[in-house]
Amino acid sequence: MTDDIAYLAPKIIAEFKRLNLVPPMAIVLGSHEDGMRLLSAIGIARYMQPSSDIRPVAHPDGSAWMELEYYGLKFHWPARPYATKKGYVFT
Repeated sequence: MTDDIAYLAPKIIAEFKRLNLVPPMAIVLGSHEDGMRLLSAIGIARYMQPSSDIRPVAHPDGSAWMELEYYGLKFHWPARPYATKKGYVFT
């Protein structure tokens, strides 16, 4: 059986708990492209508008990251801003 992210996310949390460790709050991906590959791997449309599942998060240093909560595990990756008539949209 090939492990996919839908299987591994809850397994990661369960394994930390089994070892009596606090599960990670988030997994930080290294690039925007990795975030897009993650969305593709779990079947979420690439140019999906922010929602309760995926949203931009501003950090105190001024950077913006996208956040996806999936099976109780948060994934973060660098966001890309796009200018629109209503302001910036992050993807």
